[in-house]
Amino acid sequence: MIQFNGHDLESSYLIINRLNKSDAPIRELQSENLSFQDGHSIVTDFWRSRTISIGGMINATSSAHLGDLLDTLKGDLSAKEKNLDVDYGGATRRYVGTLVGLNAPEEFYNINHLPYTAEFLCQPFGKATSTTTFTSNDVTASSETDSLTIVGSYKPQPIIQLTFDTASSVTAVSFENTTTGDTIEIEEAISATDVLIIDTETHKVTLEGTQVDFDGPMPDFTTGSNSFTITTDSTSHQYDLEITYSAQYL
Repeated sequence: MIQFNGHDLESSYLIINRLNKSDAPIRELQSENLSFQDGHSIVTDFWRSRTISIGGMINATSSAHLGDLLDTLKGDLSAKEKNLDVDYGGATRRYVGTLVGLNAPEEFYNINHLPYTAEFLCQPFGKATSTTTFTSNDVTASSETDSLTIVGSYKPQPIIQLTFDTASSVTAVSFENTTTGDTIEIEEAISATDVLIIDTETHKVTLEGTQVDFDGPMPDFTTGSNSFTITTDSTSHQYDLEITYSAQYL
């Protein structure tokens, strides 16, 4: 199965015979030489992008049909930053990409068939097509410690949501990932039924849909086990916790 922006790229008329989906993304490193000794140190390290190429054949019933199929294919692939879904290891891996080029070299004998290659510039990570959610309900402790196991081959960017069933004099909430050492603190008055959301991908915190300030870094997560502690300053409270993420892959 290969789809882009919801359009199937395999059919009785579109035959895929080549797909490079297994290459790692491009890694950008900035290094500096060590003074008075051999070697260097890495200063910055970012995954930037990946290229996915699809090769195939358009098989039509006539010359006019071939032209129509090629026009449709170009239109289907023209959107920017859309989902490119491919079969991967018995499941579906999702990339977000944009068509860089479509080559369809035409010879005199290409009357009702035409080979083509499409190349996509994609965001660096593949993702699962469904999310994973960790839940813990009816939390009343002022300091709640728990853990979750993250799957994938690269750290995700979860959404952390606290829904307060009751809240008496709640003035601040902090979330610490004790595995990575990151702590974020939100100093806000929180009432019963309020929803507090920490979005580690957009680096935004909202309370009842309104963006609020926070102190400290967004919590970082890692693959494998992550331990965390939620501390709530209040007279009393009860909340439900959800941590939702999409597994990410290099």
